[in-house]
Amino acid sequence: MRVKILKAYVFFTALIMPLMVIKTTYMSRLYTYAFASPYEYAVDHYLVFRTIFFVVFSAIIAVVLLTDKKGRIGIVPVLFVCLLLLSTALSKDRLLSVAGCDEQFEGIFVLLAYAVAFYASKNLAGYEGSSVFIRRMLCLSLLLNSLICIFQGAVMSVKAYGTLYNPNYAGFFLAVLIPEVLWSLIAHRSVISKQSTVSERPEKKGFIVVIDSVFFRAVVLIFAVIALCMTGARTAMAAAFISAAIMIFYRFFPNRKSMFIPCSVVMVILMIFLTAKFVGAGAKPHITRIRDVAILEDGIGFDMADDELTVAFDMPDEDHYYFMVKNASGEDLPYAENREGTMYEIKDDRYEDFSFTIVDYGSFKGFLVYTDGRTWYFYRDSQGEYFYLNGYTRPEKFVRAPFAGFEGNESFASNRGYIWSRTLGLYSKKEGPSSAGIKEIMTGSGPDTFSTVFLQNDVNKYLLTDIPYKMIITRPHSIYLQTVVQLGLPILLLLVWFGIALFSVSVKRGDTVTALTLFVLFFCGVFYDSTPIVMPVFLLIAGMGAGKECIEDKDE
Repeated sequence: MRVKILKAYVFFTALIMPLMVIKTTYMSRLYTYAFASPYEYAVDHYLVFRTIFFVVFSAIIAVVLLTDKKGRIGIVPVLFVCLLLLSTALSKDRLLSVAGCDEQFEGIFVLLAYAVAFYASKNLAGYEGSSVFIRRMLCLSLLLNSLICIFQGAVMSVKAYGTLYNPNYAGFFLAVLIPEVLWSLIAHRSVISKQSTVSERPEKKGFIVVIDSVFFRAVVLIFAVIALCMTGARTAMAAAFISAAIMIFYRFFPNRKSMFIPCSVVMVILMIFLTAKFVGAGAKPHITRIRDVAILEDGIGFDMADDELTVAFDMPDEDHYYFMVKNASGEDLPYAENREGTMYEIKDDRYEDFSFTIVDYGSFKGFLVYTDGRTWYFYRDSQGEYFYLNGYTRPEKFVRAPFAGFEGNESFASNRGYIWSRTLGLYSKKEGPSSAGIKEIMTGSGPDTFSTVFLQNDVNKYLLTDIPYKMIITRPHSIYLQTVVQLGLPILLLLVWFGIALFSVSVKRGDTVTALTLFVLFFCGVFYDSTPIVMPVFLLIAGMGAGKECIEDKDE
């Protein structure tokens, strides 16, 4: 009975949960923050119900595991749970820490469910033939999600994202599963490992024969590679390529086990260097010719590449308003309506791409400035103080977020240079507008609270990147930064140590699949953040590899 429950959990986590797409509408939990919408409802097609079912099912499995008299709880999960509870208890945003942010819903319960997924797989792998079942589910999951991605790329002519709403996550998902299927193919054997005697071997019938065949695995692998290319996720493709190269080398040179780790390290360093050179070549120090925007006492100041402008707005009554535009010398610049009568333009050829107009926001009026393909929104309150309006027409003041690194390369890797530099900037100096002290470094801001820590109203977000005006930065696009900011340095060190230890043990045992799956996570973790779809599937593979009595050990 216990084995059946664990198998049902694996079946749901590996096969059913990634396919759940149920549309639902809910009120955003971020509405109380100035950077988010105060009235709009959020619509989710992917994670709400997945998360609910995953947490509930994991809670049941946790009870099953804890009531096992033979089971032992190690120091790592106990320490992880204690640190996680401490981070949540000390968080200033406990609601988000418990329930999760709207985009990922990766609150404390989901993080605890991750630990359950790992130990459920580890426990199940100890039963005769159970690892075979896990591998079948992972193979089918790879096949189904690959077909969905191929359909999107070929028929819908879009970057394939599967059911993960983001091409990078879809690529991450595929890259994590590819080593498992590739190893069964290049080893020229079925995933059904040999049993000790013929009488103990399960009789394969019908569809099982197809799933376990080398031909079927080859087809799945081909579909997965095509789907991965259609996602356009370069980091995932690089991770899959490196893992495949290492696996093939290790398969045909089995006596070179001592070279496994050095080769992996060298290839990772080389690929990161090449990726940085390739992607960094297109990084721009400024997206537009505007160098700076500042809210002044007498208006909004625009520091242009060739001059400085100050735009002021006044509205004596509801029916009258006027603008005042001055250059760096304080001279008034004349302006007039354009031909369409929709915008005001300065009568100077040097500013032909600089226009502005009044905007009615319902309860108040403001003005917008359009230049170099970007629109800036501002307004002046009854006391004469100027504010900028964020994407949800909520007034805020610009801040200057401290940064660390990537100066002049903020647009690196789809604006990751900016996000990483401003995330690291939280720790760069204590006098910053949102600095991290000893408490934040040790316990983090709390699970899934990155959006409230990151300075969303940093003016350089609009000056140095092409991040959309309405976009809220909810993730640092790096598992390592995500973990240290939200959960604290101790949990990051604990997880890294545990991953390295499992990687080392897997290499020594000859468990290539687990080692390379860990490698994919380590590599992709530099550019991708955690997600409640990819992580459970990865943890099933890692847990299976960590099982003391898994099938590979019996073969050895």
